[in-house]
Amino acid sequence: MYETLKASQPEAIHMLIRSRRKNRLSHAYVFEGETGTRKHETALFFAAMLLCGEAQDSVPCDACKDCRRIRNLTHPNLIRI
Repeated sequence: MYETLKASQPEAIHMLIRSRRKNRLSHAYVFEGETGTRKHETALFFAAMLLCGEAQDSVPCDACKDCRRIRNLTHPNLIRI
């Protein structure tokens, strides 16, 4: 997921990772844009980045239990609106 998003949304992914590394996260983020811009995937990446216990340098592992639950939309701390 990370490599695909890094290629399609480099500025957004860089901003989210940089904010996490500096511990300067906002209380809310809005992912908006045209159809096909991978907003949903970027939001799920961000959730995984925050909840992954195995994240390396703020990049989620995409393999642990938390990452799998986020990917399957079954994580108890993930609420989609």
